[in-house]
Amino acid sequence: TPGITVTDSTASSSTEGGSIRLVSDDGAAMASGHRLGVLEFAGAEDASNNIIVGARIEATCDAGWSASENGASLSFYTTDGNASQSEVLKLDSDKLATFNGNVTFGVDDTGVDVRIFSATTNEGLLYDASEDEVLTISNLMGEAIKRISNSTSVSDLFK
Repeated sequence: TPGITVTDSTASSSTEGGSIRLVSDDGAAMASGHRLGVLEFAGAEDASNNIIVGARIEATCDAGWSASENGASLSFYTTDGNASQSEVLKLDSDKLATFNGNVTFGVDDTGVDVRIFSATTNEGLLYDASEDEVLTISNLMGEAIKRISNSTSVSDLFK
C-alpha cells in the first residue's frame, strides 16, 4: 500500500509525470533486505479510473547500514499480462547487473559492436558487427586468437 500518491494532473506527455523523493527513517539503521523506497508507474486501464501499475523501481539495502556501509540495489519490474509484475533487472552495490531474460544490443539488421572484458588485461570477447564475427582476444599474443564467423563450423571452434 503506497504511503503517498503524487498526481500530476497536467496533460500526459513525454515531459510530464509525478515526481517524488523517498526517504526511509524510523529512527533505526536500515537492515539488509529492507526496502528504501519504491517508485511505481501506473495509469488508468479503463474509463472508470482503475489504476494499474505498469512498472516499478525498488531500492533495497544490500547489507545492514552503518557509518561505513550503505550498500543498496535497484530492482526494475515490468508488468506483462493481467497486472502481473516481474523483476527484469537488478543492479547491486557490487556493480553486478542481473538480467532476468534475454538481453538485446542494437537493432536487428543494423549491428552494434559488443566487448566483454575478462579479469585479465587485454583479454575477452569482441563481437565485431562490421565483420559479423566474434573475436577472442588474448593478452599473450596481443591479437585475436580465434575468429568465429557465420561460416565457422562447430568442429573449428574446438581446434
